[in-house]
Amino acid sequence: GLKQTIAHAIPGAPATQVTLSDGGHAENLGVIALVRRRVPRIVVVDAEQDYALRLNSYRDLQRRLLVWGDTLSVPM
Repeated sequence: GLKQTIAHAIPGAPATQVTLSDGGHAENLGVIALVRRRVPRIVVVDAEQDYALRLNSYRDLQRRLLVWGDTLSVPM
């Protein structure tokens, strides 16, 4: 639903196509940018539809952070 065609012609320029994204395909929670800026405390709210409570976005974030030598902990 978010993918939209936006046409803007520039006179004399060749036709091009640009695909824009909200970034959800890379990291759906929006936490990586905050971690890179070394924000000391980050509150993450995962509001995606997840009836089985698999927490896939959270687990993906944990894996990505491990690659960069960071960790993610959740106080109980």
